[in-house]
Amino acid sequence: MGTWRGSRSHMEELEAPGVWLELEIERAFDEFAVLQANSHDAIAAHPVRRHAEVRGAVTTHRPAFSQMNEKVCVIESVDFTSSRVRVWRDHAGFIAYMSRDICGQHGDKALPISIIRGGPEDLESPVAKSALSALRNEGEVLNWQSSQEREQFLNVRREVALDVRHD
Repeated sequence: MGTWRGSRSHMEELEAPGVWLELEIERAFDEFAVLQANSHDAIAAHPVRRHAEVRGAVTTHRPAFSQMNEKVCVIESVDFTSSRVRVWRDHAGFIAYMSRDICGQHGDKALPISIIRGGPEDLESPVAKSALSALRNEGEVLNWQSSQEREQFLNVRREVALDVRHD
């Protein structure tokens, strides 16, 4: 007897490293009333969008989150608490590539942000240090586990969404 593929792939998706972190970020944006749930919502002047197309110099990307005003803010996440090192290492490399490509198209107007999750023990390995270095070379990095960094980030995203201030 076969398995239902849709169910299996959905479960595999939820078990993938970073999915839970991305869902937490989405929930936080929603709680701050800055997330655009669909193309018809007009909740804010500059809402955070999910998987919207963002043009790079070489190709078009669909970052996890983006927010447009004078800046092209692209937001991705990497969960270093996962034991699947190869997956988060490769994802960090992809984020660095995407960030560089978007900066190549938008120059100073690009604002790549990588949200990571990881405690000191998660971030001490040579592989994690290398991944973090790649992310920092291409944009800002904030640790979601730091309540101060998280709250400051969410407040700025809300201010941009409501057009209170610009990046």
